Amino acid sequence: MTKAVTPTGQNDIFQRFLRIARPFFIILGAVILLILVRKIGWSNFAFIVTHLAPGYILLAILAWLMNLMVAAQRCKSLAAPHLKYFRVFEVVLVSYLLNYGSAVQGVGIGARVGLLKGEQVAVARSLAGTGAEVIFDLIFTVSVTMIFAMESGFGKARLGEIHSWPFIMGALVGLGVLFVIFYLSRRGGFWGRFTEGLKEAMALRRFALNLLYTAAIWILAAASFYFILRAAGAHFNPLWTPAALAVGFVFGLVSLVPGGLGVRDVSWVYVLSLGGVPLKTSGTAALFMRFLYIATVALLVFIIGLMRRRLEERERNGRSV
Repeated sequence: MTKAVTPTGQNDIFQRFLRIARPFFIILGAVILLILVRKIGWSNFAFIVTHLAPGYILLAILAWLMNLMVAAQRCKSLAAPHLKYFRVFEVVLVSYLLNYGSAVQGVGIGARVGLLKGEQVAVARSLAGTGAEVIFDLIFTVSVTMIFAMESGFGKARLGEIHSWPFIMGALVGLGVLFVIFYLSRRGGFWGRFTEGLKEAMALRRFALNLLYTAAIWILAAASFYFILRAAGAHFNPLWTPAALAVGFVFGLVSLVPGGLGVRDVSWVYVLSLGGVPLKTSGTAALFMRFLYIATVALLVFIIGLMRRRLEERERNGRSV
């Protein structure tokens, strides 16, 4: 008699797979980054980083901070409308860091769901809101890609050389996942609640607003990347930055490397090379952007944690008086 595989058994198999795959994905991301640095050249990398224009770096940080603020507002709108904005902002920051500290791409999403659960947000609701965020991101990135892939008005900039098949593939995979989810939702239970949460998150009355949040997130990210590239001395059409980020998002999404580390960087460099940005400049800017973003978020998490501890100490001291 064949032994049936229970959901718990399936989960154990998945957990074993993650433990085995963890070193591979970490090494893979590190190897990709090392290859990129070698292509740039250690001397070129060090020279560009030490000669970055500080004014542009400040603008890049400002755009990145605004990106995080809008991202928190979208997360609040889709997953936790009843929570205070500052708490959602903290959840977004922590989940961003955990996405890099994890072994598999997307664990940051699981961390966000877990953190929101601690704030009395149902798992089905927070997961549906997070899924809606990915859908909105796909809508925007695929739209940007198709616009950039059209030669009408962009032929002279060689934008038509960007292949659209990775984005079409990503869209098809997303539709397939949605089909499976809606099929499972017919059985009720968790997936039924998840589907209801997804329908609510994608409701027409809030669709335009959340799409606007999404556009702002990507525009601010593109602006931040553009400022870093300008700090590195690049001169190019700024419209290439949203195209590069869109390509990186899709490839990073389908990869299992945490945060798309290495995969997205190479994608950014490739697209920017079509726009005439030298490899040493685009590669250095991409790597520096990774460092800058992680360092900024880590600093914010530290500051927020310090503020939280001080407030708790004041509350305890107030009660003891």
